[in-house]
Amino acid sequence: MDTSTLLRTTPTASAEWWEYTYRRGAWTYLAGAKEVSRYAVVAGYIRFYVRNGVVLDAGCGEGLLHPHLDSRSVSKYVGIDFSGAALQAARRSIPALFTQTLIDVYKPEEQFDAIVFNEVLYYMPDPRYTLTRYSSFLASNGIIIVSMYHNTRDLQLSKKCEAITQYITTGDWIILDITQVTNVTADLTWSIHALKPRAGVCSAEPADH
Repeated sequence: MDTSTLLRTTPTASAEWWEYTYRRGAWTYLAGAKEVSRYAVVAGYIRFYVRNGVVLDAGCGEGLLHPHLDSRSVSKYVGIDFSGAALQAARRSIPALFTQTLIDVYKPEEQFDAIVFNEVLYYMPDPRYTLTRYSSFLASNGIIIVSMYHNTRDLQLSKKCEAITQYITTGDWIILDITQVTNVTADLTWSIHALKPRAGVCSAEPADH
């Protein structure tokens, strides 16, 4: 299967399944110590590249990134997710703007200094389309942060991560930095990319759209 086909192969998980698992508390472990390192890197990139800016957490779930953000670099946090159960949990503890919507139909009324896809991009039908579309939501000098979990038990997901990495390391994007984080205790590994679009990428419609 070539890279183009892999990028349009979505891991199977229905909206009902996500809603059910959030309501059952299946994702509460994401707030645990074993996940801290990846949140720290994402928050660190925002702290380094953003000054008093607006951050969009696309596929925010229960808003677990928010507590890691530095108020000196983030003036406003916006979270979007299609799971009502996840957002209900987020609103209980986080004073921020949360919107229930699908990532690929969301239309913001403002621009963002940083857009975060934290373990989300490989669930999109076409990550190229999603990245290209969201690059048009960036403010001047804005950045996109892509964090991906290396799931060695799910071959389809693993291959899609590889395809996404291959795409974002091509000429369409300026790679600001790449960090790989491993939690040795739990044998968990993530790759976190900080990037920004090259001139013209925002107007380039991805294939098949």
